[in-house]
Amino acid sequence: MFPGLTGTNNNDTLKEMLCGMLLYGVAGQLAILLFIRGAGVSLGWWIGVFTAMGCGCQMWWGLDRALDLSESEASKKMMAYSMFRYMAIVVIMAVVMVTEIGNPLAAVFGVFALKAGAYLQPLMHKLFIKKRR
Repeated sequence: MFPGLTGTNNNDTLKEMLCGMLLYGVAGQLAILLFIRGAGVSLGWWIGVFTAMGCGCQMWWGLDRALDLSESEASKKMMAYSMFRYMAIVVIMAVVMVTEIGNPLAAVFGVFALKAGAYLQPLMHKLFIKKRR
């Protein structure tokens, strides 16, 4: 579904962001275990983190496609892709709330992994560079 993510033409920035999101998820899970101890909170948290990871992959995929288009076409496509991501988040949050499968507030904070992954990407990049040496 996401060519280039698993092949020989890997996108290092996406991998670094996903690692940052996972690091954020693990740190949040540790905080949940230490202070809250709720299975519903943990499940909601991971639903949000994995939603953020999916949004990050979809964002990379959309940007990759939009770079081959004209400026006006790219703008329209990126707007459509953004609306798709927002609607996916709304649907996932609605499912979490209606089914009560997890804590909706924890899921919202889990979606912030997308932002955390962007902020942690430079750190992950440095770690990946050191690992290659």
